[in-house]
Amino acid sequence: NLYIVPYDFTPVSEKALEYALFLGGKVRAEIMLLNVAVDKPKGMQAKTKLQALVENTKTPPAVELTYSVRVGSIFTDIGKVTKKEHAQLIIMGTHGKRGLQSVFGSHAMKVVTSVDCPFLIVQKSTKVEDVNNI
Repeated sequence: NLYIVPYDFTPVSEKALEYALFLGGKVRAEIMLLNVAVDKPKGMQAKTKLQALVENTKTPPAVELTYSVRVGSIFTDIGKVTKKEHAQLIIMGTHGKRGLQSVFGSHAMKVVTSVDCPFLIVQKSTKVEDVNNI
């Protein structure tokens, strides 16, 4: 199982990682932190920060935490990586506003429409707990 977590070092991407680690701990999973940088210098900075994050993050025994950095656009590159790596799930944080605009106007929604894999959106306030009903 491969879960991709688009990661931009914001509190909501940290929440998405926390949720991915929780889910991945229930099954054997690789969690890939994916940073899509706007240019090569920002990509190099992200790579250094992600490497430190991966090395210092406590993971459940069944989880392998990896990272990848791409230069490009989140609207196309997340989908490309998902397809290339055969990911089973994307877990992405969103700031969310109110009402339908928070979903249909968000970056997360634009990414959702560009991928062919299940997508889980979490917000900063999302509780990390077992889901009993969907």
